[in-house]
Amino acid sequence: MADRPSALFFASFPPPLTGQRVASQRFYTLARAAFDVDKIEVGERELPSRPSGGWSLKRALGFARHVVTLVRRFRKEPIDVFYMTTAATPLGVLRDRAALWAARPHAGRIVAHSHNGRWAEIFEGRAAGAARRLVEGVDAVLFLSETLAERAAPYVPAEKRLVVPNTIDDDLLLTADEAEAKVEGRRDRGALRVLFLSNCFPEKGYGVLGRALAELDRRGVPFEADVAGGWPDPDG
Repeated sequence: MADRPSALFFASFPPPLTGQRVASQRFYTLARAAFDVDKIEVGERELPSRPSGGWSLKRALGFARHVVTLVRRFRKEPIDVFYMTTAATPLGVLRDRAALWAARPHAGRIVAHSHNGRWAEIFEGRAAGAARRLVEGVDAVLFLSETLAERAAPYVPAEKRLVVPNTIDDDLLLTADEAEAKVEGRRDRGALRVLFLSNCFPEKGYGVLGRALAELDRRGVPFEADVAGGWPDPDG
């Protein structure tokens, strides 16, 4: 029996819980069914206080160490599939290019996962050239929705755009009867319920939520609001 193909994930994984980390973990779990999977974790273990996508000298030096680890890993043996994530900032693009440089001679196929909804904007800014070369160097760019893929369509050839619809673990899925029961259990509630499902970075829009709730209160509309996400700045 032939050996299974190998896959290496170069990404951030939970904790903390962010969309990018959860998606990478989900793909890692799914890949284990068909690949011999390994990973190099590149993310911080605490929820950062900086804005999403922001950089610091400490983080840049940390990533440089991860690239060194990646180079050493490839010295041992080549990899059939290399999974990496993409950034939506100029410095992040340079980070991605460094990972691509380390992986390209040793990986049979390189898949770059674009999770940030603003990723396509880098092709119109200072890092446009580097972003184009990044796309040229990978074999596929993975998106979680057709909408995200369409935004990048002017910059990523159709044959490289790969859409895998966002998914969750099977044990979180409801049957039709379970979903209906939950709906019925909420029909008799007298207050509007609002759920903000995100870590509280300003660009995620929690300020908009605050203004909307204030307006509901001004109008006398009863409501219950829950925030399911971390607050990155302990002093904020």
